[in-house]
Amino acid sequence: MLRLAGLAAERSGEFGRVLQAAFLDPERMKGLAGLYERAPDVLTPALKGLVKGGEEGLIALLGELPSGEAQRQLQEMLTAEGVDLTPFYSKRLSSEEEEVLLDTIETLGRIGTEPAMGAIARTLGSALTSVRHAALKALVGHYTEAARIGLGRALKDPSQENRLLALQILKESGEPRVAWAIISTMDEPSFEQRDADEQATFYETLAGFQDDRTLGHFKELFAKKNLFRNRSIINRQLMAVEALGKIGTEHARELLAQVRSRWYIPGKVKRAIDAGLSRTGGAA
Repeated sequence: MLRLAGLAAERSGEFGRVLQAAFLDPERMKGLAGLYERAPDVLTPALKGLVKGGEEGLIALLGELPSGEAQRQLQEMLTAEGVDLTPFYSKRLSSEEEEVLLDTIETLGRIGTEPAMGAIARTLGSALTSVRHAALKALVGHYTEAARIGLGRALKDPSQENRLLALQILKESGEPRVAWAIISTMDEPSFEQRDADEQATFYETLAGFQDDRTLGHFKELFAKKNLFRNRSIINRQLMAVEALGKIGTEHARELLAQVRSRWYIPGKVKRAIDAGLSRTGGAA
């Protein structure tokens, strides 16, 4: 196989093209999967010269390889040579087998291109918690606009771990438009049933988005007169104060100072504001 591959790669002209076409016939290449799996270190360099014009056969070979070192080497070589493997792997995402889906998401994550991340984003709606988790892990550090809606839905995932992963991705995106998804989640009545640490993380993340919609959400929260001192509202206001204090921007300090001056704000919240302004150098 090695000599034939070298010969096919070296020959030019019509003879070379005929030889290459015969050698790289997809069905023939499928039959060589076992041999390639045993010696990927030797065969990968030989096949590298056949990528141009031989993509179909090499992709057929890739499709026959089980997960492991041989598959990884061939995939990395094809990707390095400019072959877009996203369509090939994307087809596997229609499988109903959990193992196939998890393996495919991992592979697309290694490819790491925009189309690959977009394909992964489509699995955020999977009925399987493990698949959604794998997709979110793959998307960490690789935010793509194609994933924005799916990530917004993931903020309401039954799994807390998945929810916080989605929040992390949206936070790291730096994209102001994702704030609406965070606000929408926090406005749901069920949000108050989540544990305090998770709620606080949402507040802190939202405070990091400096736009009118975000500040409007906090202003609305502090506008609640809460004359009967509802504990739930006080707790939410305290988390908002803590979040704005950690951000420490001029806009955040100005908002806290405005809230501090309102007569209906509970003493506990005012004391938290004083502490936050003191830490950030604002006037208490």
